[in-house]
Amino acid sequence: MRQHEIYEAVSRNIIEQIEAGTPPWRQPWANVGGGIPCNAISQRAYRGINVWLLMATAQRKGYDSPRWATFRQWKQLGGHVNRGEKATKIIYWNIVTETATDPRTGEQEEQQRVFCRQYSVFNLCQCDGTALERFRDPRSFTDYEPAERLLTATGANIRHGGNQAFYRHVADFIQLPEKHRFEGEAHYYSAALHELAHWSGHEGRLNRLSSLSRFGDESYAMEELVAEMASSFLCAALGFENKAAEQQSAAYMAGWLRALQSDRTAIFTASRLAATASDYLLAFNEATQPEEVDPIPF
Repeated sequence: MRQHEIYEAVSRNIIEQIEAGTPPWRQPWANVGGGIPCNAISQRAYRGINVWLLMATAQRKGYDSPRWATFRQWKQLGGHVNRGEKATKIIYWNIVTETATDPRTGEQEEQQRVFCRQYSVFNLCQCDGTALERFRDPRSFTDYEPAERLLTATGANIRHGGNQAFYRHVADFIQLPEKHRFEGEAHYYSAALHELAHWSGHEGRLNRLSSLSRFGDESYAMEELVAEMASSFLCAALGFENKAAEQQSAAYMAGWLRALQSDRTAIFTASRLAATASDYLLAFNEATQPEEVDPIPF
């Protein structure tokens, strides 16, 4: 499959999910074996668009494990893929250095070429074998102390009061209702992390709005999409459900669709920027308590 065809197929997949009202990043991650999709052998989390491709399949099929691997990798681990199971396609990016000859001068120079390739992976729930039982233990959940520590470590100006949650870009502060106004702790922290994701895009930090300017009138919708994706990364990394994602309105969904339908590479841009934001924010926790909170290993 050619690269532009991969872009088209992936974007179409995500758009269908949004049109159905179930974007893959809204899948609750605090369930048995839940977490960011990772490779069963390397234990490394998948990056960018692959997260949403795998979460979309897990949501649709009801898989409760974050572990994925190729047919050969599951066999290497001592298990096997069950007969009749269908693979999920993911994308592998690589940079190849080639030596090219300048036709005018005859001089040779090295050039880099980026290419993508599709691979087929299976979830642990599609596999069997006694050797795989060690992967099926229920996930132990953290308390919410890491989330509180992260909010404090960033030094963000977080104010409480009123009945709205938002980030004020010009004044550079986050406004949240009082904690007791939320339905529960997970609701509070997921809302706070969503606004913290917006905070990370300030020009004094990641300067993200300049990266989204090419989307014109849809740049606001794209920033909301990036913030929702980033907060989902953060909630998963800290061990609780992203409750803020459940509150997104139909207006936001419509804005996302307009942006994604007009530019088939938009979902890749949003995924990359969300990963950058989550890495940036999790690094604050890493600096204070590296033995307890690890950044997502992209």
